[in-house]
Amino acid sequence: MSKKLSLLTLLFLAFFQLMDAQDKVLFLSGDSIEVNIVKVLPDTLVYELMTDILDLHKAKVDIEKIYYRDGKIEICTEVKKYPEVRGLDDWRKVIITLDKKDIKELIEVSEVKGFSKRLVLNAEDGGKEARKALRKDAAALGACMILLTEGWDYEKKKPEYKYGKGVKLYGIAYKEE
Repeated sequence: MSKKLSLLTLLFLAFFQLMDAQDKVLFLSGDSIEVNIVKVLPDTLVYELMTDILDLHKAKVDIEKIYYRDGKIEICTEVKKYPEVRGLDDWRKVIITLDKKDIKELIEVSEVKGFSKRLVLNAEDGGKEARKALRKDAAALGACMILLTEGWDYEKKKPEYKYGKGVKLYGIAYKEE
């Protein structure tokens, strides 16, 4: 009798786990929801929320990934991690980072430099000017990211400023393969 009871309990638990399994949708915005997928069309996903019985439609271009309850993952829209920098005109797109983890998928291009004028009166103004020059230097190389190596005060979280000498920032430019 106890074997039958144990087997019945196991089947009962497995049934409820299967009933509780849900699909998950990850949107490009970073939000995710658990849903019951009703239908998958070429450009649209039809689903219902677990708390609602209405069929909802969402364009796949707004969805990054669908995680199905059976473990399958469908990538709907590739998320571009790094900006596309084609030349000097794209200097505003260049990202400056202090974290080496941010550049692990990129290849090193060259050292870059950015200086402010000597007459700037503070680190903020000089830092803006130096970062702009640094980004332009990297953009001219087609690089999308800069890892700062010198000229940054980590404790104060701002550029190092030397009176009469302005701000000098140094970094290494990186780009995608």
